[in-house]
Amino acid sequence: MSTQILTLHPTQPGYASLAIEVSPALIGRSADATCCVDRDGLSRNHARVNRGPTGWTISDLESTNGTSVNWVRLEPSDSILIQEGDVVALGAHDYIVRLAGPAFEDVPEPAPRKKPASPADDGDFRTRGSLLIRLGDDDTAVREVSWQDFYDQYVPIIRGFARNAGCPASAIEDIVHEVMTGFYRAAERFEYDAKKGRFRGYLKRATLNALRTRHRKVGRLDMVDFDAAWFEEESEQADALWTCSWRQSMFERALASVRETTRLTAQSFDAFELCSVRGVPVEEAARQLALSPAATQKAKNRVAAAVREELERIRIEEG
Repeated sequence: MSTQILTLHPTQPGYASLAIEVSPALIGRSADATCCVDRDGLSRNHARVNRGPTGWTISDLESTNGTSVNWVRLEPSDSILIQEGDVVALGAHDYIVRLAGPAFEDVPEPAPRKKPASPADDGDFRTRGSLLIRLGDDDTAVREVSWQDFYDQYVPIIRGFARNAGCPASAIEDIVHEVMTGFYRAAERFEYDAKKGRFRGYLKRATLNALRTRHRKVGRLDMVDFDAAWFEEESEQADALWTCSWRQSMFERALASVRETTRLTAQSFDAFELCSVRGVPVEEAARQLALSPAATQKAKNRVAAAVREELERIRIEEG
């Protein structure tokens, strides 16, 4: 394959993927758009993607309901590089980025975080590899800390995927319990291979198996919205939902890390939450925060830049 292709795969069933080979490409409801998408909330000219030497970028065209990448809303002036597995939201509609074709030029990696001096410090259990190694540690205290961090980091992904797959709220904690219990039993035998992405695939399969098992046992009693046969047939859809849940967890972890490791003010994070996450206009956010529009814009941009950089670090760590 000699051409780089960008595909935006919808997380919701019943909608077509958007395959893009030309650059620039316009996405929107207009009949003249490169990708004409007739979905509620999209503008006629909603977003534009471009192919450059380092990859595909996306920008918002002052659409009514906005464009986001990994839950961070774009400014009209933004041109954001998108990568495999990213979640692009066109209005309220989420798409997973899939890339095919020749490789692009390498993008410079962000500077690595400083490692904590103490090997038993809680900060040592942030990456997936160190977590899995620590799960089998002989020291009880270290093992307890790592298991708690493991639980905090990955249970939200399991919950989110189960919920998006149609599992009722009353059954989600049972699914979490089954998956985590199974992994706890297998932890000593588990071999982590970051290059193969084995852990992410393992956790997805374990969660799907738990959902299917419950569906077989209780059927329509409480799994009325979960179609096990559909998930077997539409593996790409299951993968899209899993990737979306995984990426959302990464965003939340990145935001928490930025809160902990920077000196940005609480007002800056409030500005980011209002403007970049909720999509509140800058002028309205400024009124709520008792700041000038310029100060609000500057504050939320600082947090957005820090969150994007932290997201990239996490992506590199987890493969």
